Amino acid sequence: MVQALEEIIPRDIPRAFQLLKEMNESVQQVTQLVDNMLARVKRGEVSTDNGLSFLEVKYHMLLSYLINLTYVVLRKCSGEKIEDDPAIDRLVEIRTVLEKMRPIDHKLKYQIDKLVKTAITGSTNSQDPSNFRANPANMISKLVEEEVSESGSEQEEPTGAKQDRTGVYVPPKLAAVHYDGDENKTDRQQRILERAKKRALNTSMIQELREEYLDTPMEITHESSKRAVLSHQRREREEYEENYFTRLPLTKQDRHKSRRMTTLGTLGQELTQFGDLRALEGGAGPSASKKRKCWWPQLDPGKADNTIHFNRDVQPVRALLLADTHLLGSRNGHWFDKLRREWQMYRAFQTAMAIHKPDVVFVLGDLFDEGLWCSEKEFKYYVQRFHDLFAVPEGTELYVVVGNHDVGFHYGISPYLQERFSSAFSAPSVKFVTIKGNYFVLINSMAMEGDGCFLCRPAELQLQKISRQLKCTKGVGKCVKGMELEHYSRPILLQHFPMYRESDADCHEPDQAPEDLKTQKFRERWECLSRESSEVLFDELKPRLIVTGHTHHGCNRIHRKDIHEWTISSFSWRNKDNPSFMLVVVSPNNYALSKCYMPQESTVITTYMVGAAIILIWVMLTYRRLCRRSRLFKKK
Repeated sequence: MVQALEEIIPRDIPRAFQLLKEMNESVQQVTQLVDNMLARVKRGEVSTDNGLSFLEVKYHMLLSYLINLTYVVLRKCSGEKIEDDPAIDRLVEIRTVLEKMRPIDHKLKYQIDKLVKTAITGSTNSQDPSNFRANPANMISKLVEEEVSESGSEQEEPTGAKQDRTGVYVPPKLAAVHYDGDENKTDRQQRILERAKKRALNTSMIQELREEYLDTPMEITHESSKRAVLSHQRREREEYEENYFTRLPLTKQDRHKSRRMTTLGTLGQELTQFGDLRALEGGAGPSASKKRKCWWPQLDPGKADNTIHFNRDVQPVRALLLADTHLLGSRNGHWFDKLRREWQMYRAFQTAMAIHKPDVVFVLGDLFDEGLWCSEKEFKYYVQRFHDLFAVPEGTELYVVVGNHDVGFHYGISPYLQERFSSAFSAPSVKFVTIKGNYFVLINSMAMEGDGCFLCRPAELQLQKISRQLKCTKGVGKCVKGMELEHYSRPILLQHFPMYRESDADCHEPDQAPEDLKTQKFRERWECLSRESSEVLFDELKPRLIVTGHTHHGCNRIHRKDIHEWTISSFSWRNKDNPSFMLVVVSPNNYALSKCYMPQESTVITTYMVGAAIILIWVMLTYRRLCRRSRLFKKK
């Protein structure tokens, strides 16, 4: 043991001398700093008569917090107790002070950042918001200059020519406004919800339940709750008028509210309506139940892709989209069914065209119900009926996408059927359409089989060509002369089949599929595209929006976080009790859409029946009156 110590000591002596030397140097530095600080204090340079700087207090608190925290950690690592240790009390005290300093720190953050930036750059930006605020120093200097100039002008100018300048600053008269700048969106929604809860708790139904089940004394009154509130307001107004000997004006809204309280509809309203009680269950209140009107949506600037550069003077495109018209044929279509359903579609479409006046109309497949089996003569009649029913005015373009009922599914399509439909509607398997700088890709869903057939191979080549054009315009890959487009913009994909999905179970739209159909699994290449074809379209085109049909029911899904797919329900009352169509506003860097729902067929039939009954009653009454007149003439 002694021998080991004798070997260790000579080896560690140089290291010990070095550490002692460093310690002496550190002590000398600390002594010098303390002497300098004492000298500054004696000279009065460090004075705390007017308090400490906010940042200085903050830094001292943080330093003390770290020191005490390090001390507590050291004791815990050493296995010692920290119970009743003064360091814990100091940590709690410092933490409380720091929490109280946080609001002040938040308000001073901008000024501190600005000062630091000014210290680094040496100048401030002329567009800085703080440069536009009022500067009291400038105002005072101007007042002094005006007083001096006025005193000088009084000596020089005659009394009659002296101008009336008092030099008194008059602040602008502004209406008092509640400040809610520190209120975020969550707080605002919570405040609205609390207000809705308060309104719900004051309804007559809740008050009656409270009186029935609580032990509080029951207040017997012969007035409804609304009339009681109105009476209370009237008594307050009368009391104010009597106390201050003045007549308060009665607004038109107050007079209308007072008259409305005496109507039978208002008196019986509380018996038939219990108010909106959804706020008591955490609902959004009455404002969330308002229906949107069927009109063109507004583009949201917050959703625009600012990386897209295009001509801002060009107006956005207004497009009307519908799907699955299913014009009936001679095999399965009854003449009365065709007359009724096609008349309804005709009136709905022409009304939409007259009201909305779109720039372009897209029909997403299944124009005909029996296009696969009809003869050449019947097909021409089909085409003529379609153009008669869905006629568009001059200046509006019409584009058509082929569906499985038009030419058949993939293995049932012949070159003859494909060429016949393509020639009639100028609808190839893949079509690239440019409208006001917006790119639309129209695809034959049956050509996405990927087996290299006469239908699929040309579609794949055309799809690859469009993909190269888009990539070339974006600056990706090789470019051939004449390939580049005017500007880059993510295209909009329009086709008949939906993209791959297992079922409609995740679809939640007003025109969604019935519950018994939502859980049915989709067959790839029959009810939707295959998974492989969907991935190819995502990779090649990178669309920003996909609109499809085929399922006859509405749906909305999101692919790859930023690709929205909308499935439009059938436009025919034969396939859907509440058909719909879609209005889309598109610009090269943004889009907005809204659905328009047509009346339910049951409502239309009920209206027809009621109208027919009224006409029949009117005819019977008219006939009876005429018969009475004829009898009177005969007696005379």
